Amino acid sequence: QRRSGDLLLSTNFQVQEILKATMGTQYNVIGSEKSPWLIIKQTEAFQRSLDPRLVGKIFRTEKGSTSTAELGAGVAPQLHLNASWTSFYEPHTRQLVFKNLDNPQIGFNIQTPQKINPYFFPHAIMLDEQTIFYVDMNEKGEQALIQFNRIDGKSKVVFKPKGFNRRLELCASSKE
Repeated sequence: QRRSGDLLLSTNFQVQEILKATMGTQYNVIGSEKSPWLIIKQTEAFQRSLDPRLVGKIFRTEKGSTSTAELGAGVAPQLHLNASWTSFYEPHTRQLVFKNLDNPQIGFNIQTPQKINPYFFPHAIMLDEQTIFYVDMNEKGEQALIQFNRIDGKSKVVFKPKGFNRRLELCASSKE
């Protein structure tokens, strides 16, 4: 990453450009040893805007490759299911976006409710390609663990703590 806004790949004593943007662009690269894919979040106004809801472009690239494909725009990208899926949150439309990395045409969105806290971002975990668990906040500021089923497109509350001064977090453990 250069101050000029370039993201470069250095391999076999050669340097190649992967992405180019305006000066001061910040790149976050997310990967897993189990997958050939990397997710890149490109934030162009990183030093000029302190807004945590600042949306960045989300790209997919194969490890060792200089070609990229734009998946969308959002914040907080994550990898799921051995890095074969990615998700990110679009705070302005309040959508949790999921994309398959092998075929980005395959994907779906989960619409979240209006939030009392505009800086809250839902956190999601894919149990399998049909079942997604995520933590969300309603318009009253109450958090809940929600299960989304892709087959019927319905969500149901799995756990909701008493009171609104509670914070829920998800974590996943590998079976290996």
